Amino acid sequence: LGRKVQMRSDWDEVRDTIMFEIIKQKFIQNPELKGMLEEAGVSLILSGHLHSGMILQEGEIFEIVSPMLFSGQHVLGLLTLDEDGASYETRPMDLARFGEEGLAEALEETEQQGAQRTALVMERILEEEEVPEADRPGILDLISRFFASYEAGTMGDDAASIRDDPYYGTMLDALWERNYGPWMKSAVEDDPRNADQLTLEW
Repeated sequence: LGRKVQMRSDWDEVRDTIMFEIIKQKFIQNPELKGMLEEAGVSLILSGHLHSGMILQEGEIFEIVSPMLFSGQHVLGLLTLDEDGASYETRPMDLARFGEEGLAEALEETEQQGAQRTALVMERILEEEEVPEADRPGILDLISRFFASYEAGTMGDDAASIRDDPYYGTMLDALWERNYGPWMKSAVEDDPRNADQLTLEW
């Protein structure tokens, strides 16, 4: 159905930003939902899927957003439930072993093309925002590190080094009006977590 409507021309570049915000907003804009879930004793929600997985928390409720198998790190999420709680972890999928012949190589090529396309978009934005040329390599390197962390689900580990980078503020300023800035700031500063494991006790 989504491909039958007119897609915005930059959809491939902005879709992660938009989907991240939609997932976050479901609680922010629907406090009744959060209240209903809390009243029912719900502490874990499973949803998905985004191109990269994430674990979100709102009060005492955790949400595991499942990643797509054929993008990002190609991982499967394993959830174990018992009377004491829940345990979640991700494991890499061996696409060469379990996928069709040539699938792993085709996905790697697609991801490289996507990374190149994103780099070109970012270079264009920095140019249009008249960011000094001397600052652009440092900002582009930081953007690359951000996307690598986001796709790997390691923002919990990487947020401090991204936030402490001398180009962090300049990067956010340059990308603020393009949707990327607010999304990146939220991903780095709003209780970032790794997406590869979670343990809950009931």
